[in-house]
Amino acid sequence: MVNSSRFRLFSTLVVLLGAILAAFWIMSRTGLALPGDIKNSINFEVIYPAKGQYKIDKNSYDYLDEADTLLFKVTNGSQTISLSQQPTPANFDLGKAVQGASQLLSQGKSYGLISSKLGQVAITNFYNDNDLSKVSQSAILESDGTLVTAQLLNGQSWGQADWEAFFNNLKVSK
Repeated sequence: MVNSSRFRLFSTLVVLLGAILAAFWIMSRTGLALPGDIKNSINFEVIYPAKGQYKIDKNSYDYLDEADTLLFKVTNGSQTISLSQQPTPANFDLGKAVQGASQLLSQGKSYGLISSKLGQVAITNFYNDNDLSKVSQSAILESDGTLVTAQLLNGQSWGQADWEAFFNNLKVSK
């Protein structure tokens, strides 16, 4: 009787430990650990970096309820990328949107398009109205019903290969 009780207790502890380890393993596999209140508010797929070179700043999550927009930052060593995500507006056209923004915000300077595993990405530079110095560089992706804007902070600038590496490292939450 005592042996079967011990066996049952031991078996229960092993199963419980296995469940805890499985939960930690599943949580560590995804780079996305949204706070519960934000996770419950979002009604679109979130696109985020896979584990590896790009790290999510878990303290940077912010959800703007009135705009249905998720904001967070990603770091890559000393570089910081600010991400903004929202449901893709109806009738959204990436080329037209970036061309219009390019005309208004980049003094007519062009934008570039690159391909990524999640879709086409538009890259544009924004310039200061006064002296035409470059202010920032941004990229826009529409994928799986989510519109993503990535902006380099602190005057950073990337080449095409850097942007391709970043966007090819992203994955869609399920």
